[in-house]
Amino acid sequence: MMEDVEIEKFEEIEKELVAIFGGITMGSEIAPLRGVWLYKGVRYKDQIVKIEIVAEDNKRTELFFQNYKERLKDMFQQLDILITITAIRTV
Repeated sequence: MMEDVEIEKFEEIEKELVAIFGGITMGSEIAPLRGVWLYKGVRYKDQIVKIEIVAEDNKRTELFFQNYKERLKDMFQQLDILITITAIRTV
């Protein structure tokens, strides 16, 4: 069974990331996602919240997210948090 996460945690993340990067896109309620995965023979189910941030591609940003990932793992009591970097082009 998946446990609901306190909305205050997402509000805190939103406030922090907007202050640092100037804006974010966060989604879960419009198109809820669920993750199911196996780790060491144990099946886990997670609610997925996707956050997208447009940021400069530099070492400072990468270091920020490496550190922030550890904070998120603690905050949400997760074994891991998936953070990806994707190059984008705008028109």
